Amino acid sequence: MIPAEEKLLKPKEAAKLLGVHPLTLYRWAKSGKIRYVRTPTGRYLYPLSEINRILGVAPRENIGVIYIRIPREITREKKRLRDYVSQMKRIAERLKINVKNIIIDDEPIMHESSKFRTLIKLARRGEITHIVVPQGDIFSPLCTNLIKTIFEEGFGVKIVSLDIRDEISERIASLQLIESLMRLLSSRKKDLVRQLLGY
Repeated sequence: MIPAEEKLLKPKEAAKLLGVHPLTLYRWAKSGKIRYVRTPTGRYLYPLSEINRILGVAPRENIGVIYIRIPREITREKKRLRDYVSQMKRIAERLKINVKNIIIDDEPIMHESSKFRTLIKLARRGEITHIVVPQGDIFSPLCTNLIKTIFEEGFGVKIVSLDIRDEISERIASLQLIESLMRLLSSRKKDLVRQLLGY
């Protein structure tokens, strides 16, 4: 049985991915080599998972990274930070996200952060499917939507915001906003656009 949420491909799309003629695909379906769904109008549709099975592509499971941007002063509070990360990991596991890595980024300027560049590399290589963040504006209070669009539409990596609201997350959010505003106020005009975009 094919799950209802399975992506189904038209014969031409499936044949193109497999590098065969649509008629060959039809023959495979009739001989049982590939599973298919028959619509009420008689059309054949092919599950993407079947195409990937034939191509030998393993399905991507929910592999995630916990990413926390925090001011350096909070990194000194080791026990509270460890508890905060454990709480995020438990929530991610309940959401069926296999946490591959935990990245705690304390660099004040995101575009200069080696940890943020690591996050981008993991997404670009397709090594992760999810980025788990404590709040939706964790990347930069001033350009959250841009970053979310880059990861979700550019790399196909979903950002999962847990919307944790406790004392430490509120302090992180406040300090990040203050840092961002101070950088903007102290920057020269030519750097203003870079700062707004987070690069």
